[in-house]
Amino acid sequence: MWQNKRLLLIYAIVLVDIVAGSIVWPVWPQFVKGYTHPELLLAIGTAIFIGLQLFTAPLLGSISDRKGRKPVFMITAVGTFLSNLLLIPRNAFAYFSNRGTDGLTNGVYAAVRSSITDISDEKDLLRNMGLEGTIVSLGFILGPLIASLILLGFNVVDKQIVPTLIYTGIAISAINILLSYLFKETLLLKRSRAPVDWRNTFKASLHLISHFKRIITLDKSRPGLLNTVILQICLVLSLGYYNYLITYISLGSLQMTPKEISYFFTYFGVIFLIVSYIFYSYLVDRLHPTQCLVWMSLIGMITHVGYALIGGSQLALYTIVTLDCLTIGLLPGLMDGLIGRYTEADDRGEIFGIVQALSSVSSFLTTLIFGALSVVSLQLPFYWFAVCLIPLLFAHQLLRKNEKVIIS
Repeated sequence: MWQNKRLLLIYAIVLVDIVAGSIVWPVWPQFVKGYTHPELLLAIGTAIFIGLQLFTAPLLGSISDRKGRKPVFMITAVGTFLSNLLLIPRNAFAYFSNRGTDGLTNGVYAAVRSSITDISDEKDLLRNMGLEGTIVSLGFILGPLIASLILLGFNVVDKQIVPTLIYTGIAISAINILLSYLFKETLLLKRSRAPVDWRNTFKASLHLISHFKRIITLDKSRPGLLNTVILQICLVLSLGYYNYLITYISLGSLQMTPKEISYFFTYFGVIFLIVSYIFYSYLVDRLHPTQCLVWMSLIGMITHVGYALIGGSQLALYTIVTLDCLTIGLLPGLMDGLIGRYTEADDRGEIFGIVQALSSVSSFLTTLIFGALSVVSLQLPFYWFAVCLIPLLFAHQLLRKNEKVIIS
């Protein structure tokens, strides 16, 4: 029972943290309205947010192994709160300031995944990590969903939409500070209680090649880790569409308003919640995870192409996003669960921090690419996202040597 309560609190922290940041997504275009190439400015803001994580994620992951998971939870909660406060001026500078501050402190996922692995039995790890991955994806959807409920329920007039969502984000991020304070430490077998060597730890976080070499070294004793991380990187390249979707539906042929965007994400969130709950509660333990990766990636490629071809039809958009929930949306949870099986008690924070850093490199790269492609055509980025899923079609072959670990 105690374990379930701790898991629920961890899941709640993840969900609330993401919702606090994503609730303002529907109004991001308003911060750069009137500028030349607003789609490029939005992409630059995303690149700033992701780029800073290249350095901070490994640092925070290392801190969580030495000082515990809770300090990292507190750092990220306070960071999200401050970043939302910076949005109050409602201009382009506020937008970029928010992206920078949030990026500097957004290292919670290494600590989260380490905490879940700390308290999960091996037989439950894939399910628990899968649920965490699903909650991460759900949070990006639930933020705009809550925004739509607020705008609809309180009948907010157009000129009050932006400030209403900003102050709601501030309030939600304050709640997450409290939740993080209530979190009880899960790192019982600490690797070292010596003071953190901040200088060397930060310098090490800058050496991304050394991170990859570390994964290669660990792969020798845990065969399959390297290939799993490579597949994770490819998946993250494809998931760049999460950061692009609002730009696409607001500035493209659909020309959706903030309220229409919020209503769309209401539908997205409800369908995704139902699908993910059924899949991770009743199906994931009965299916072969690598085969799921292959089939979901194949249909996911079709889904990305579908996004590119919807034109100005909202009916087509709603149809494609339903297919999205059944395929792409479930992939992050599966990948996190597989990676979790390669970690051990004394290096979970390190491994998940490295994975988050490498994933941030992928996110940064895909943001630059879809930002450049969007200037040429708003449809082009979705073809890029589809191509990025191709390596996952070979997941079964790449992980076959470690099949016993994968399906145990």
